[in-house]
This record gives sequence, C-alpha cells and structure tokens, in this order.
Amino acid sequence: MKRDLINELAAWKSNARRKPMLLLGARQVGKTWLLQEFAHEHYRNVVYVRFDRDERMKESFEKWKNPKLWKASICCGLALFVAASLQQIGLVYTDAGKAGFLTAMYIVMTPIVGLFRGNKVSRATVFSGGIAVVGLYLLSCVGVSQINKGDLLIMGCALAFAVQINCIDHFCEGLDGFRMNCIQALTVAVISIPFVCFTETVDMGSLMA
Repeated sequence: MKRDLINELAAWKSNARRKPMLLLGARQVGKTWLLQEFAHEHYRNVVYVRFDRDERMKESFEKWKNPKLWKASICCGLALFVAASLQQIGLVYTDAGKAGFLTAMYIVMTPIVGLFRGNKVSRATVFSGGIAVVGLYLLSCVGVSQINKGDLLIMGCALAFAVQINCIDHFCEGLDGFRMNCIQALTVAVISIPFVCFTETVDMGSLMA
C-alpha cells in the first residue's frame, strides 16, 4: 500500500529548514501506519513509543501532575523572573564589570536570607560576607559621590537570586529537579511575554526563522 502523504512527509524530511512535525487526524484512519511506514523507508534507526500502553511513559507523565511540584516551581520561577529582569534593566545604567560583581553578591545574601528561615550562619560565612561587603564598597563607592540606580537594581537582582536559591532549598525535597527547572523556565517565559509585547518590537519573521 502506498499513500500520497508519504511523499509529503518525504518532502518535509528533505527541507533543510524543517521544524518538528505534529501529525493530527481522526482516530483509526491510519496515522500510526503512515508514520511507521515513512520512518522505516527514510530512516536507519526508529524509536516507537506508545504512551497509552507503556507503563514507564505513563509514570513520567503522572509525575508532572504533582501540585507541590507546580507550586514550588512557580514560586522559584517568580523569583528568577524578578532577578533576571532587574539584572537586564540595571545593566542599562551601570557597567558590566561592576554588575558582575554586584550580581555575585547573591553568594553573601543567600545565607542572610536563610536566617529568616531559621538557618544558622557559621563564623566563616560571616567573615567572608564582611570581606565581600568591603569589596563592594571599594568597587562601587570609592571615587563616586553615590551608588547609581543601576547598582541598586543589580543589588536587587542579587537579593532575588538569593531568595530563589532559598526557595529551591525549601521546596526541593522529594521533587524532581529536572521538572522543577522546566516549570521555572516556563514561568519566566509566560510572565515575560506581556512585557516583551509592550516594551519591545517583536519581529515574527526572526522568531520563526
């Protein structure tokens, strides 16, 4: 049996700018046979998975339904969005070298934020934090009359990163790290879309290229 659609699939395969394909259609019309036949004719290695029959595949989807996973990941994603946004805005008003140092202050702020969760801070951490603060002063304050707006935004970014790290530490027990990262990234992307639409000129041609 030969179907004209196989020729269309072959044309898709030969297109150097092809994108992932999703085949939609009614039930029981031969979609599975079509793809299997096409795959065996045009590819050396083929992986075929039935998500409705493979118990391991079912289990992987069930793990995404955990409400705790989504709650924790969205909270972490919100903090990540704030941190990334403050960093991007702050770079408009300050130089990259100073911004890099100020962003790294999240290392000092993370245990400080942890104090509000009841965590203990060692003497070594306090000593290291003091040295970092001195370095911050020498970098940001010597030779200038005041810290500029960009510096404050970048310090807010460091604080947001510290909050995100503490959120991960608080929520991560018993959760899948890979799925947490995926939902965090999804949260940042979804929140960013309206800001992109209102503050940037979006070239759909470039996005689809």
